[in-house]
Amino acid sequence: MSSYQATEPPNGATGTGQPVATYEITDAPNAKVCDSQSCGQTSIVRVIVPRDMADTSDPVTLDCCCLCWEQLRGQLIGRGHMIRDTTGDVDELRAQFHGVSFFRSDEGVLYASVNGCTYDAYLVSQLRAQLELVTVHVIA
Repeated sequence: MSSYQATEPPNGATGTGQPVATYEITDAPNAKVCDSQSCGQTSIVRVIVPRDMADTSDPVTLDCCCLCWEQLRGQLIGRGHMIRDTTGDVDELRAQFHGVSFFRSDEGVLYASVNGCTYDAYLVSQLRAQLELVTVHVIA
């Protein structure tokens, strides 16, 4: 699983008086609409809110489209929280797809470059699915 954070906050605090938390991200259900008010786009990432950050003991999830996810991710990282991709790790992709270059943007987008083409995704599982389609025809 892949975790990332922009900067390490001092003494485990976020600067907002809240402790640092790890938000997990995974694939959103198919055809699920973004949970942001008045958005209406198809979600691509499901965010699982840590129990200690929610106002309820029930699991809290947020399904986000790409634009809303980028905004939420920026807010979470800006407050010092961690984000963990529960769908896998880039090192797994490196081991699985030889000859492919991988990198991550400052905005958290994963990229893979193979044979002059670049593919992008927010989650390891999404990038893996793209590469599996491409490498069957290109690398094999």
